[in-house]
Order: sequence, then C-alpha cells, then structure tokens
Amino acid sequence: RLAADGGRLCPGGTPTLRAQRLRNVFYDIYLPRVQPWLVAIAGESNVLGDALERLWQAQQITAPPALSHYRQAVWASEQGSLREDFSNAVRNHALAWKSVLAPCGFVPGPG
Repeated sequence: RLAADGGRLCPGGTPTLRAQRLRNVFYDIYLPRVQPWLVAIAGESNVLGDALERLWQAQQITAPPALSHYRQAVWASEQGSLREDFSNAVRNHALAWKSVLAPCGFVPGPG
C-alpha cells in the first residue's frame, strides 16, 4: 500500500511529515537493526541447507517419503520452498522500501 503512496509522501518532491517519519524508521531501525538480522538469517539458512544437502547425498539411501517431502518443501533451492520464499520475501521487502522512499530521495546506494 505504501508503495502506491510515493507521490503522496513527497508531493512535488517535498517530503511530508509522514515521509520524514518513515525515513526515520528506515534509517534508525530497519537499516541498523532489521536488515543485518535478515541477512544473517538468510546466510545461516544457506549454510545449513547446503550442509543438509551434502549429508542427504552422502547417505546413498532412499529417504522415507516424509523426509523427502520435508527436504523439498523447506530446504530446496527452488521456487516454492520455504528457503527460497524467505529469500524472495527479503528481496521484495528491500525493493518495497526503495520504491516508497526513492521519490523522496531517501534511499541510499545506487539507483
């Protein structure tokens, strides 16, 4: 919803009070606290998922159906797995912040 508000947050390129507050949340809370935590979780998830994949491959046995389903639903590096859904959600969340704050000139980094 906020992404569609870009023009209302900064009409004519002038930030409103709401835009200033959102900028404060972004710079004071999201960037220093939330984003590093999300990056750490994603990184550890990849390390764990890759280690589990090596373990499953090394076993050279046919896994029970329930374990195969769990492996595919949670740890696969493919669309539709929880691991991939989380990665996409983090990426989409960052893009949403950018699309909301960019019209106000608040987003750091390359355009």
